[in-house]
Amino acid sequence: MTGISRALAVATDLGHRFLTWWLDELTALIPGFLKFRQSGNGSTLFVDLERGEVVIRSPGDGGVPTELGRFPLDAVPEAAKGLNDALKRLTSSSRAVAMRLPRREVLRRTINLPFAARKNLRDVLAFEVERIMPFAADDLYFDFRVLECDATSRTLRVDIAAAERRRIDAARGLAESWGLEVARIGLNTETVEEPILFDLLNGARPAGRPRGPSRTTVLLSLLATVLAGASLYLPLSDKRAAADALSGRVEESRARADAAEALRSRVEHIVAAGSFVVDRKLATPSATEILHEVTRILPDEVWLSQLGIEGGEIRMSGYSPAASGLLEPIEHSDLFGSARFRSPVTRDAQSGLERFEIVAEIVERSSPP
Repeated sequence: MTGISRALAVATDLGHRFLTWWLDELTALIPGFLKFRQSGNGSTLFVDLERGEVVIRSPGDGGVPTELGRFPLDAVPEAAKGLNDALKRLTSSSRAVAMRLPRREVLRRTINLPFAARKNLRDVLAFEVERIMPFAADDLYFDFRVLECDATSRTLRVDIAAAERRRIDAARGLAESWGLEVARIGLNTETVEEPILFDLLNGARPAGRPRGPSRTTVLLSLLATVLAGASLYLPLSDKRAAADALSGRVEESRARADAAEALRSRVEHIVAAGSFVVDRKLATPSATEILHEVTRILPDEVWLSQLGIEGGEIRMSGYSPAASGLLEPIEHSDLFGSARFRSPVTRDAQSGLERFEIVAEIVERSSPP
């Protein structure tokens, strides 16, 4: 029994050591940005760039930021030593940090986009960034977050943040010179609830450096080969049939979506055309309004023998004791403009009144009532 117990103890110890080594090797293969998300904000340092200084902060108890050190940007050795000391105080052994930029170095815009843009939102925003930002798209790194999806108006409200490429590259280079791995570069919100917004490294992830296969890589490759061999026993035909059926449903849904989008565009066109006609009708004064305005502005001693409306003009013929004074009240009317005599004023021998013929333009309203 003693020999069996000793063998079991040795086997257990070897198994524990192998498991510990294997987990450590797998952790080393996790990208920096995943390490940051896995560990959370509680054990990750914030490296803040503030007016020529590097400020090292830890979330601390309750998420309240705790300043661990402050160094000038040009003091690289001192800053590196301070960062190393700060990392030693954390429970995590990861050297992944989150670098936060001040608000003045991050450009932000909020835009509305059609609901259909959600399928390839980053590609759509890549075109919008150059239009709404004062820099060329090639000179920027950007990230975004969707603030609202309005199903009624079928629109998306998107918050975009962008920073100059040279600033992001400089910040990463500075951190790498201190021996750190930048897991995220974002906006310093200066709040406890959400201490960092966006991840500008989404558009700046460097490709991995080629290197020779390590022991871990060889073991993982062997494991992958074993798993690939085991997968040959699975019912691949059923999976392929399910994939084909799903592909057919996706194509059918895409065709329906395209048809719905075309119908929506057609409806919008019809509505816009109808609105134009209605707005045009509402902008033009009615015959009743014109007759009421003529009655209001002409003196009581004036009487009309003829009134006509044609081609956006009003024509009035009649008799007045002083026809020359009729143009002024017509010009001051909100409905008429450019009043003029169509023919010379003559005096009627029988009544002794002046005979006139006046033409004026009918003014459209700037906004329908």
